[in-house]
Amino acid sequence: MGRAVGAFRLAICLAALSVVPAFTQTTDNEGISNTTSAAPVAYVYVQTNKGVNLYDAAANGKLTMVKGSPFKTSGEMIGSNGKYFITLGTFWVHVYPVESNGAIGKQVSTINTQDYDGAACGSTSGATLDHTGQSLYVLHYNAEDQDGNGICAAYQTFNIAKPSGKLTFNGAAVNDTTSTGPESLLTFTGNDKFAYAIDDFDEPTDGTFYTGLTGFARESNGALKSWVVPYFNAPTPPVQNESLWQPFPTAATTDPTNHVAITYYPVWDPPKGVSAGSKLGSFTADSTGNLTTTNTWDDMPDVGPGPMKMSPAGNLLAISGGGLAIYHFNGAHPIKPYKTINVNEAIGPIQWDKTNHLFALGTARLYVYTITPTSLSEAPGSPFMIPGLVTNSLVVVPR
Repeated sequence: MGRAVGAFRLAICLAALSVVPAFTQTTDNEGISNTTSAAPVAYVYVQTNKGVNLYDAAANGKLTMVKGSPFKTSGEMIGSNGKYFITLGTFWVHVYPVESNGAIGKQVSTINTQDYDGAACGSTSGATLDHTGQSLYVLHYNAEDQDGNGICAAYQTFNIAKPSGKLTFNGAAVNDTTSTGPESLLTFTGNDKFAYAIDDFDEPTDGTFYTGLTGFARESNGALKSWVVPYFNAPTPPVQNESLWQPFPTAATTDPTNHVAITYYPVWDPPKGVSAGSKLGSFTADSTGNLTTTNTWDDMPDVGPGPMKMSPAGNLLAISGGGLAIYHFNGAHPIKPYKTINVNEAIGPIQWDKTNHLFALGTARLYVYTITPTSLSEAPGSPFMIPGLVTNSLVVVPR
């Protein structure tokens, strides 16, 4: 698999994102009603142990449960292109029609990923829709050898037909390097021409830990053409003990104009295990998918590791973890800290709509904020208690 960084040794423990209190949170179930009088600005889907709850998000961020919730589906929620709702099981992809009010209808299509190239890499490990919502990319990487090392990784491409919702296989990008381990889901550039994923694996012969940022070129029909190697010229940190260093990318997300935000640890080798804190930088994808940056070590903010999500406008960046950290994002320019939000539970998946709302899913509650480059406020009734919540199960579809 193509990599932008070389091998290095690593013996660190990733710390949770540290944040400071910003304002008081409520913890009751107030705010979720069953009636609404205005058109929603987004549909918000949250998975529970009884099915998928659908909420209308009002202009002020307040949530209203849609009649018919919870909707019965199979597998884990993946996303929606507005016309179809996608879920993923251990092997099967399921497609459901979306009604005019966002409700999930009866299944119209399904496909067994084990029938296609890439399935030998193991069971499914999540999936991603492209920006158009017409191509679905299913990740496989769970197969292991006798030492517990992954033996391959693959991204299968399936196209979603209109108007039937039928799924068709459109190829797979497969890597069969015997030491490959868990990989992240894909994140696409604004023009959908390139995709990137965090790739890490262990070398069983000497215990060395490898990592990198893997890139893919994407054809017009949605297929991943080939593995490409993005040029990852991370800024150079201060010299430590006259040793060499390597960047260890931990997360990536993109803006609409082909910039990629990347968090990474700088690790020195030798001595084994010496590392500084994580940095956050902005990189630019050129016409071939290679990544470069003009950021310097000193102007890159220190961050904790956690899932990242860019706002649709590309001017705000959110990172979850022990809380929420919000940053100003301005293309190739250095990223600037903006706000930190303290909550009383760990935050997992985060999503934006197109009207400045950030949705953040905790272990028992859904937090909603209205955030602009100059203001931040919590939505009425937030955080919203979700009985039977299944964590890591948030889908937001802007209207």
